[in-house]
Amino acid sequence: MNPIQKFSTPCVILAGGKSSRMGKNKALLPFGGCSSLAEYQYRRLQEIFESVYISTKDSSIFEFEAEFIEDDSETSAPGVAINTLFNELYAHEIFLITVDAPFVSFKTIGEILERGKEGHEAILAKTPAKKHYLIGLYKESILPRLEELLEEKNYKLSALVESSETLFVDFLDEEEFSNLNTKEEYQAALAKLPSRVK
Repeated sequence: MNPIQKFSTPCVILAGGKSSRMGKNKALLPFGGCSSLAEYQYRRLQEIFESVYISTKDSSIFEFEAEFIEDDSETSAPGVAINTLFNELYAHEIFLITVDAPFVSFKTIGEILERGKEGHEAILAKTPAKKHYLIGLYKESILPRLEELLEEKNYKLSALVESSETLFVDFLDEEEFSNLNTKEEYQAALAKLPSRVK
């Protein structure tokens, strides 16, 4: 059997949040047989992407080897991180996923990347309950608008998405996109393993 052909688009795991509702850094919580949720996501996504990075404020907190991109801005906002990523990676497009969304399937990721060929500036996941601004593909063509918003100190990602050529790809499974924001959600996610892996 031939090995899986990996996606050439760089994948970045966003792990720079404050985890205020969890009460501790959720990226560091043990998960799926790995030292942390961040390591679990990193190892898992390496199976389908040629290059995987972790976006963080401080790479020294992690106990495993990985490709880290540090965002040294005092402002904690996804838009700031996205701007840093494009400047660091010199990529035409970047697939983003949050560290606390471990059940997004390879099939779903493939569907989003496939729709990225249609020419939109952002291709993001959407479920009946919400739009997932941080699970999807962003193109470098959004940078001028993003930089304008950052200069205006408008850090709402919705402002970027709504003023760009954005395609939302519909998915029905809410659980696939569940975030681990609280201790209860973390415990529930542990109970789902390994049934929801990949």
